[in-house]
Amino acid sequence: MNETNKSAVARLLEDIRLSYESAFLAMHGPAIVAKHEFISKKLENMQHSHAQLQTIVGEHEAIKLVAETLDTVGDAQNSQGQSS
Repeated sequence: MNETNKSAVARLLEDIRLSYESAFLAMHGPAIVAKHEFISKKLENMQHSHAQLQTIVGEHEAIKLVAETLDTVGDAQNSQGQSS
């Protein structure tokens, strides 16, 4: 994979991670009441980024990268919850 593709993949995975974190915090964060539209938009952003990622690395590699990214987010949220 060339450097341009590596940068695009990194940017897309970061977009997916940030959208997921925003949606998760909107649903589970303290004293936050999120509108359905906000959460839906974040999930749509994730879907769009995933589709772009598929065009760069292929379907199977894209889902693997997304799963690893979301797993990392889940691990970070679990460790924060345990330290609070």
